[in-house]
Amino acid sequence: MTLHEQLQQGDAVNTIAISAVAGMGGIGKTELVLQYALKHLGLKTYLGGICWLRAREDVGLQIVSFARSRLNFSVPEDLELAAQVAWCWQNWDQQETLIVLDDVQQYGDVVSVLPPQKSQFKVLMTTRSQTQEDSVWVLTLDKLQPLAAFQMLCETLQDESRIVKDQSFAAELCEWLGYLPLGIKLVAKFLRVEPDLSVQAMLLQLKADKLKHDGLTSIETVFELSWEKLSTAEQQLTVLLSLFAAAPIEWRLVDEVVQGCRVKRSEPGWVKRLVALGRRQAEPEQWCELVKPKALERGRRRLVELSLLQRADTEVYQLHQLLREFFRAKIGEAEREPLKIALATTMIRVAKQIPQSPTLGQIQSLVAAIPHLKEVAADLQNLEMKDDLYLLDDNDLSWAFIGIARFYDGQGLYAEAEPWYQNCLAVVRSL
Repeated sequence: MTLHEQLQQGDAVNTIAISAVAGMGGIGKTELVLQYALKHLGLKTYLGGICWLRAREDVGLQIVSFARSRLNFSVPEDLELAAQVAWCWQNWDQQETLIVLDDVQQYGDVVSVLPPQKSQFKVLMTTRSQTQEDSVWVLTLDKLQPLAAFQMLCETLQDESRIVKDQSFAAELCEWLGYLPLGIKLVAKFLRVEPDLSVQAMLLQLKADKLKHDGLTSIETVFELSWEKLSTAEQQLTVLLSLFAAAPIEWRLVDEVVQGCRVKRSEPGWVKRLVALGRRQAEPEQWCELVKPKALERGRRRLVELSLLQRADTEVYQLHQLLREFFRAKIGEAEREPLKIALATTMIRVAKQIPQSPTLGQIQSLVAAIPHLKEVAADLQNLEMKDDLYLLDDNDLSWAFIGIARFYDGQGLYAEAEPWYQNCLAVVRSL
């Protein structure tokens, strides 16, 4: 039974059809669901709309935001978030609607925000875990078949002569990569930007690197090889991006962070702060390579070219979760801290601009930034002592939490706002 056929089964029993695409990281779950959604968007299968939700973020808030911005719903602001979500489901168009929940950790995390038992809704999830719910049909992705993996390598590389020349090595390369789509795509893109590198040489280099970096998996070896080929500026960019939340990133925020990394003799800067805290012996003339002319844009193009960074929308980009975890572990805390300071300062600047009573337009403009502000707040909340506080101004600490609280408070979502005020009080007292 195909994915689409399964999603249509709900009609027969007058209940929503829930399907989950499950499998290990890098197997291609999100890509499969994305292609399905794009295909049926073009076919106009779901006249009630296709709503893509990121399960690692606040799903309820995303549903309400989608209803307001895409469906022009006037969602009552005097309701709690759960009631607002229920109102949205109740007032949704009666035509077939696809709800996608990407990267669900556990089914229990999202069950409370699922649509009611109405046949118009089809729910499609991606997850690394295997749910045992009887109401959920699970499609498990293991690995590509050898022929499909070989075809993906050929289609991504777009150089038939190189494949024909090293056909047996190309097949062995796919096998060595475990037939994982992410690994195959990354290697193929790497070969495209290295036209003089043969498939055989690529395979031998990966095997050699795996021996050199004992304990790495095959796909981690591909990540390591890609990392080693990046310039210092490009490496700094990958680490900076990994410090953002696992959510789409508006590039204007990245640009603001990099602009804040400039060290000037006459002005306070991130590294000056570290020197003052005694974590560095001296202030370098320029520690961040990304501030050099056009370095940031060249870095972005390079990462996209190598498939290390994906374009999610106009001026919006996202890291694959596995790559995010890999890049986060690439440098030590001392090298990471200046970037953390720059990111925190940028996001706190955003927080300070959130009014106590934001308009609907202001709320919509802030939705994409909130996950990253939460990431900063969560990191600050984990600090154990005041000496660990890395902000330029200690008084900015509370703003990381107050900004989030105002975002919810201004929408009448008091149950969501209150914990952030409480977290603010707790961390300030603790430090």
